[in-house]
This record gives sequence, structure tokens and C-alpha cells, in this order.
Amino acid sequence: MLLVPMDHSAAMGPIHGLIRPVETIRKVVDGRADCVLAHEGLLKLAVDEIRGRVGMIVKLTNAIELVHDPGQLLLSNSLLLS
Repeated sequence: MLLVPMDHSAAMGPIHGLIRPVETIRKVVDGRADCVLAHEGLLKLAVDEIRGRVGMIVKLTNAIELVHDPGQLLLSNSLLLS
């Protein structure tokens, strides 16, 4: 299984290869990855590239500057299933 994490730029700023994330996801999908891990906003932008072609994992946590421990992750989103 090939899972491609695309969630780094949210915490680390622009990263080469992730500056145009939808274009990068298109290449990842064309390269036959099995799954993409990203924040909800990016998955929404790229849903037409992803839907039916690869799995999606939504990252629901995020590191933020308001916590004392920079490695601490806080829930920054939620996912409701019905």
C-alpha cells in the first residue's frame, strides 16, 4: 500500500512539491498511489482528482502555536458520519 501524506504544508509553510497541491495530487493519483492523507480543505479542492481513484484519509489534528509543547497536536476539525 502506498499512502502519500500531503498535510505537511499546513504546519511547515510552503514545501517544494506541495506549492500547487491539486497538481501534485493529480500526479500522485496518476502514479497509482493507494491513498492520500490531507486536511479537509485540500481534499475538498482535489475531490474531482481523487474521487473513485484513490482512498482519502482526513487529518483532523493540527499543531498550533498556542500550546506550550510544539509537538502537541490538538483536534482542529471533526468528522460527522451519518
